Amino acid sequence: MNFILGLIAALLVRYLILTWNSKNKPTSDGYEVLKLPAFYGYIGVIGLAAFIGVCISAVEQFAAKGMPTIGLIIVAGTVMLSVLWLGILLMLWTWVFEIKINEQEIIQRSRTGKESSLKWTDVKQVSFDSLSLQVTLTDGVKKIKCHQHSDGFEKLVAQIKTKLNLDRQELGIPEY
Repeated sequence: MNFILGLIAALLVRYLILTWNSKNKPTSDGYEVLKLPAFYGYIGVIGLAAFIGVCISAVEQFAAKGMPTIGLIIVAGTVMLSVLWLGILLMLWTWVFEIKINEQEIIQRSRTGKESSLKWTDVKQVSFDSLSLQVTLTDGVKKIKCHQHSDGFEKLVAQIKTKLNLDRQELGIPEY
């Protein structure tokens, strides 16, 4: 069993290495697309599968041994709902959320599929949160956030430097 888990871990790391700095090709209308790597979505699928597996196991245990104490139900339920929520969020951030940039504007499609756009000329403030690792661009009303792990993040940083004359040191974005 340990060999299989080690093999799975090695394959996941190999996949990450191969896809980490994958080249994003511009779309036909000239936008560069920034998305989180698919690995995050796969972790979400694993979390969802774990939730389903534990629920099936719990039903089998209840049938065989009867109801456990209320405290155990509350703790286990809270943990499993957290795993479910995190799994769904990771899947939505990976396969629904995206940012498109070009010379004129930035367009963000949120986890719920809602699109918002911001012209480079309208950007009033740019900040980097070192805790969440997100760059936030705002015009005072709309906010567009991009995570540092997104494929193509360096292209966004280059556009910020070109369009807004702000470099990564001014924003506090670490170099890796």
